[in-house]
Amino acid sequence: MGTNDEQERRRIQVTDRRVSSARSEEGEGEFPSPSEEPETPDETASEIEDLRERNNQLLYQLSDQQDKLKRMTREQTKAIASANKNLIAGLLLVLDNFDRAIAHAEDASGLEIVRNDLLRVLIGEGLGEILAEGQPFDYHVHDAMASHKDPNVTEETVAEVLLKGYRLKDEVIRHAKVVVARPASDDGSNEQQAEG
Repeated sequence: MGTNDEQERRRIQVTDRRVSSARSEEGEGEFPSPSEEPETPDETASEIEDLRERNNQLLYQLSDQQDKLKRMTREQTKAIASANKNLIAGLLLVLDNFDRAIAHAEDASGLEIVRNDLLRVLIGEGLGEILAEGQPFDYHVHDAMASHKDPNVTEETVAEVLLKGYRLKDEVIRHAKVVVARPASDDGSNEQQAEG
């Protein structure tokens, strides 16, 4: 009876029912009966192992490609940020010239409009002015161009701003150039400590 079942299985043909009836009538769309004997379990296990190895290779290649894409994206973002920083630093000179022109012009209303428009665009890109006048001196954001003693201050304080300083997002792109007022009791020990 076992041999009849085998013969019965070999006679069964599989037909693709999705194919039109005309093709079925012509004999197309039918799968041929297998002429080979089924593979041994060892051959199947070997093929499965080969497929796993190939799958692992493809996964490694995919991961490698994703890492390259991320690295390229990071580098591109850095390059764009650097270019923006350089452009904005260059535009600060234009902003300074507008401030100088406004200070010396009789009717500066047109200049002020253009300056404010430029400043609005720069602020939109993340530019911010560094507060200086009347603030405690901070060498991280201020450059001391001169200093003098002042009996009215208890710590080193920015007395005058010679040139405004700016930040781009969290990075200082230009230190504020300032004059520093030192306490009158300051005997210059801070300067001597810096030199020694």
